[in-house]
Amino acid sequence: MSFTREQVIDAARSMLGTPFHHQGRAPGVGVDCIGLFVCISRVLGVDPHDYVQYGREPDPDMLLTHIRKGMVEIPIPSAQRGDGLLLWWEKKRPQHFVLKSGSETIIHSLERKRRRGKVEEIRMPSEWWRQIHSAWRFKDLVEV
Repeated sequence: MSFTREQVIDAARSMLGTPFHHQGRAPGVGVDCIGLFVCISRVLGVDPHDYVQYGREPDPDMLLTHIRKGMVEIPIPSAQRGDGLLLWWEKKRPQHFVLKSGSETIIHSLERKRRRGKVEEIRMPSEWWRQIHSAWRFKDLVEV
C-alpha cells in the first residue's frame, strides 16, 4: 500500500489532543511518542511491527530497531513534511520520535514533568534542532 505525505500528516493530525500515555496505542485515549508512529502506520495500512516491552526511559536500540521496520533512514537535511525525526536527550542516543509537519513544525507526544502531555503540533523548539539524531521516511511513501 502506498500513500502521500499529506496522508501521513492527516493521519498524525487526526490524533491531536490525544493524551500522553506510556505504551499507549489508542487514538483519542492515549499514546506515547512511538505509539503515535504505530497509530499513524495503522491508519496508513502499514504493519507497524508493534512492541510494548519497554520502560519509561526509552531504549535507544529498541527504538531504532522498531523505526527501521517501517521507515528508511534518510539524510537529515532531506527531511520533509511527513518524515520522522529521532531526537536525543542524553548521550546523543535516540529517545524521542516526532513527525515533521512543516518546515519548522512537528507533531509529537511527550510526557511533561509538571503537566500531562498530549499529541500536539508545535513549532519545534530551537534547541531540539540541534538534538536531531536521525531522519526517517515511511517505506511506502510516494512523491506526487
